[in-house]
Parts: sequence; C-alpha cells; structure tokens
Amino acid sequence: MGVVSSLNLRNSVSVSRTTSSPDGMGGSTTTTTTTILPYAAIWQAGTSSPFISDQVLALSSHILVCRPTDDVLFTDEITYDGRTFEITGHPEDVQQRGQLKVVSLKEVN
Repeated sequence: MGVVSSLNLRNSVSVSRTTSSPDGMGGSTTTTTTTILPYAAIWQAGTSSPFISDQVLALSSHILVCRPTDDVLFTDEITYDGRTFEITGHPEDVQQRGQLKVVSLKEVN
C-alpha cells in the first residue's frame, strides 16, 4: 500500500498563485492562476502537538498533506471546501524521502 492511499489523500485542494510581470509601459500586470491538487488532505492541527515535521505550528491552524511532486509555494493560497488558507511555513518533503509533503496553514477569515 502506498503512502497516498494509506493516508487517505482523497480530497481535491485548489492552489492559487498570484504573479506580477512588467507590462512594457513602466507598470505591471498581476495574474492569478489556480491549479487543483487531486490527492491531498487538510487536517486540523492539534493543540497537543506543537511540532509537525520539526516545524513550530503556533501560528498554524491546519496542515496540508500532499504528494511531494505537487507544486506548492510559500506565497500560494489554498482553498478547500469553501475555506481559504494562507501558508505559514515552507512546504517540506518530510524527512527527504520523496513520499509526503507537509505544509502548515492558517485559516483566513
């Protein structure tokens, strides 16, 4: 059984990324792209576990778990089930084993 199936990563999560590029007239144009991560899960961070994958979760309310090949950056915004989250820690391949990526999140009201 693989890591993806054993962790029940069955949720689809939207990742929105905003980029700015020069418009050729001294200004800039902002573009937002959205991609879907088909194999992901968002878990609520427990108060009894202040560390996940050696990261402090004091500012985090949730954890995104996805495949290590999924493209998630620190500046992205995550949407799941009508709720929006900002990333509070750098996405990390847990123990550098190439099986799981953990991202700490904070829900945006």
